[in-house]
Amino acid sequence: MRPSRLLLLTLCVVAIVPMSPSAALERASKPAYMPLGHALVAPISFYKFCERKPERCAPSQEVRQIPLNSENRQKLEEVQRGVNRSLSGLERWNDDATRNDCTDYALTKRSRLLDMGYPPSALLIAVAYVPSGEAHLLLVVVTDQGDFVLDNLRGTVVRWDQLPYRWVMRSTPQAPKTWQAILPLITGPGFEKYESSIAVCR
Repeated sequence: MRPSRLLLLTLCVVAIVPMSPSAALERASKPAYMPLGHALVAPISFYKFCERKPERCAPSQEVRQIPLNSENRQKLEEVQRGVNRSLSGLERWNDDATRNDCTDYALTKRSRLLDMGYPPSALLIAVAYVPSGEAHLLLVVVTDQGDFVLDNLRGTVVRWDQLPYRWVMRSTPQAPKTWQAILPLITGPGFEKYESSIAVCR
């Protein structure tokens, strides 16, 4: 939910409040990068996407991070806002979409950043559950300051640990069709049906 104009004006004039020791400790305990575990099978729809567009799924042996300087941060924010505004309707598993399934938001953002020259090894796709329990697909950008997420449910780019999601898995640069668990791996009811859930993600 976007803050109101009144809240934005308030934030502009209030003094900066130091972070409490407990809040600072909690923040410090959260890793900047997603903790990764064992290999998992990628969603079958991702396999089909790679069959259609193999150039978007080529393995990358050189794993690189994107420097999160002001120029790159601005470009990430521009892609985030531009794709969020431009997609409407429903279209699944496209990287040049004109409609708004979460898979298309993530893949279209990744495609635009690839076309801008960013390394594919730093542009990964992740699966998570939102608080409502729905499966959700997002673009994760690996930077020198942590893993940042371009999420169609948010207006700006945020670090992964700032989102109230239960993370499941993400793609790998060395073998895009083999994904890795994001620890702790969320199983529980419905996990075995995550593929069908992703088909109707937000």
